[in-house]
Amino acid sequence: MVPARDAEAMMQQSFSLQPKKTLAVFGMDTVQGKFTTQLYLRQALARRMRVRHLATEPTGIVVGADVSFFRVENGDANTIAKVRGALMAELQREADLVITGGQGALTAVPRNMSRRQNPSSNIFRSTMPGWVLFTVAVDTDIGAIHEAQAYLAELAASAGHAACVIGFAMLGGRKLKGSRWTETYFLDAPEQMVERARARITAATGLPVFSIPDDIERLADAVCARMNVGG
Repeated sequence: MVPARDAEAMMQQSFSLQPKKTLAVFGMDTVQGKFTTQLYLRQALARRMRVRHLATEPTGIVVGADVSFFRVENGDANTIAKVRGALMAELQREADLVITGGQGALTAVPRNMSRRQNPSSNIFRSTMPGWVLFTVAVDTDIGAIHEAQAYLAELAASAGHAACVIGFAMLGGRKLKGSRWTETYFLDAPEQMVERARARITAATGLPVFSIPDDIERLADAVCARMNVGG
């Protein structure tokens, strides 16, 4: 948590964001491995470029993120967005790429709020990612994927910049919620089920599906290719 006095100072800063220096991982629901994917990708890309990590998980700093930010003391959504943007701009100044990620589903509609007010939408607007990776599960519905793609395009258009989807990241199974919000379990899926899901999603979207962690080097290659960075 950022103390109120520090947030006030950061709110006074003038900064501009560089979308081509930010990659965000967004998901279709709350337990599809967004943060796990960020960790593996950060490690793989660190051998190829200067990479920084702005985690939106409270525990991010414990596992090596440069910044772990999710709220401001007594801060409203506008304050949080401005502070997150200032943190992102600071990381961009010392990196070729900054990795971050959403919270919950990109298309979630919070109670008594609009979709545009969900956490992932706020993260998108305040970090302005030029590159996006979606996380999916073996049972993710194609309709949900198309909905997320359309909504991402809508968010990007309203923000006045392009967000390129590199592909999809899929864990080799299914994460399940536990009894507490910090608790998840993982069920392995048969390899044939994973491969069928990958083929189904690629056929429907024309985009590659990367199995995490097995395909992490291939994913890092794809990110570098999009950024025109040598492997």
